Amino acid sequence: MSRFKLTRPSPSMGVALVALFVSLGGVSYGVATGSIDSREIKNNTVRSKDIRNSEVRGRDIRNSTIRGPDVALNTLSGLDVDESKLGPVPVAEIGLSPLAFARVDSTGGVVDADSRGVSDANVSGSGGHYCFHGLGFSFRTAQVTVDYGDPVTGGNTGLAAQVATGNPRGDCPAGTQLEVATADVGGPAPGTSSAGFYVWFFS
Repeated sequence: MSRFKLTRPSPSMGVALVALFVSLGGVSYGVATGSIDSREIKNNTVRSKDIRNSEVRGRDIRNSTIRGPDVALNTLSGLDVDESKLGPVPVAEIGLSPLAFARVDSTGGVVDADSRGVSDANVSGSGGHYCFHGLGFSFRTAQVTVDYGDPVTGGNTGLAAQVATGNPRGDCPAGTQLEVATADVGGPAPGTSSAGFYVWFFS
């Protein structure tokens, strides 16, 4: 009965075996040598739980690759934003650009030099009730303040003014679009009183 004689493999056989193991090892070889790169990682397989917290830095992210959908809503603060990259912010129009305005004296006369879009023909009344009608524009709201520079009533610091759309108290004629009421609220006998005022109309 013959026996096989064990012999040491030749150098060429050793090289062949190493090549075989490397070709079969694939990723395992990469793990052993610490040389894993994107070629050894299947697309879409790395999850956030696979990355240690605070390990991804700005230099690890290619410019312009982070988009809006990649960021959770309401997670960025002012420190995260480069203000120089922001465009102009729209401003509210109401209160900044009135449709029309007028300076009205205590007798109900419109001071043309300080008015726009309103004339004497649009104002009637006196004695604390001033009615606006026939205005050539539509408006949603208005603001009024006492004119303390009025030559007749400007010295009285106890004056006040209110504004209302339409004719809510029936003090004005039909077709009135706005009413301004003025009163002396600081004197010994408070009540309706003539006063000059400024009024602004807004859309």
